[in-house]
Amino acid sequence: MKNYLTLVLSIWLFGCTDNESHEHPAFKTGKELFAHHCQGCHGERGQGNFLKGVPANVKTQKTQLELIAWLKNSEQIPRAMPSFEAMTDAEAVLIIEHLNYLKFNYQTAMEKRLNNDGVHH
Repeated sequence: MKNYLTLVLSIWLFGCTDNESHEHPAFKTGKELFAHHCQGCHGERGQGNFLKGVPANVKTQKTQLELIAWLKNSEQIPRAMPSFEAMTDAEAVLIIEHLNYLKFNYQTAMEKRLNNDGVHH
């Protein structure tokens, strides 16, 4: 339990933001919403931060419905990530679409890396 509390406090202190006010009418795209709600912890490309205990969300296996519930979690599941209860489903879907774009780019980069590592000259 002590390690969990340390992790939660560390993430909170080192830049994860809970921008729950939802006063962001100018944000219309998934990229903008991701930058506002997620990028502070998960990074611009969703790569996470292993040293801070922040998972790479580009590696998630959750379905779209699971991700919507995860984003809007009302603290029912103990976790370090803030909940965005005021987030609309439409905003969550835009974030998820941007995350899928990041996942595709991540997977493509990994495939290229594997193909290049396996090339013999």
